Amino acid sequence: ANWQFVTYCPFQYIAGIRYIGLDEHLTAELNSATAPVTYRTTTQNDLYGVQVGITSIPDMPLFDCRWLSWSAKLGLYGNDAEQTSVLTGAVGQRADCPADTAAFVGEFRLGMDLPLTNCISVSGGYNLFLMERVAIATDQLQATNFFTGTGSDDEGNALFHGATAAITARF
Repeated sequence: ANWQFVTYCPFQYIAGIRYIGLDEHLTAELNSATAPVTYRTTTQNDLYGVQVGITSIPDMPLFDCRWLSWSAKLGLYGNDAEQTSVLTGAVGQRADCPADTAAFVGEFRLGMDLPLTNCISVSGGYNLFLMERVAIATDQLQATNFFTGTGSDDEGNALFHGATAAITARF
């Protein structure tokens, strides 16, 4: 949920609250004739927090292109992270560990917004989404202690990027 503050500059401000969920599952198998081993880990990150940002407005185009738009959002989040790792083979071991940390998220977008009517527009663009200080499945093996059943690594980073397309209705 965002509140937009329109100014008479070539951009507007954004402030809001946000939830982000990041879940991962990883399975690795060592197929040995004498002792096959399987490692499975699951990470769950539930981020709750606030974000601020800045975005362009159609009345003040970027590079004199009326439909070119951009936005940048930054947020601080409380991360309710947990991981579960299971090692099976000759002897099965399990480790669970919750962790509550602070996380950072940055989102950047460059795109085109084409208005169809006063209320409906079609848009597309390229997004970059960075999450810092989250539990990543590939980081858990070296952090997990199967003898005590504890341990996790919630200091990982995740970067997502790609093209997007949307239809927007404004009320």
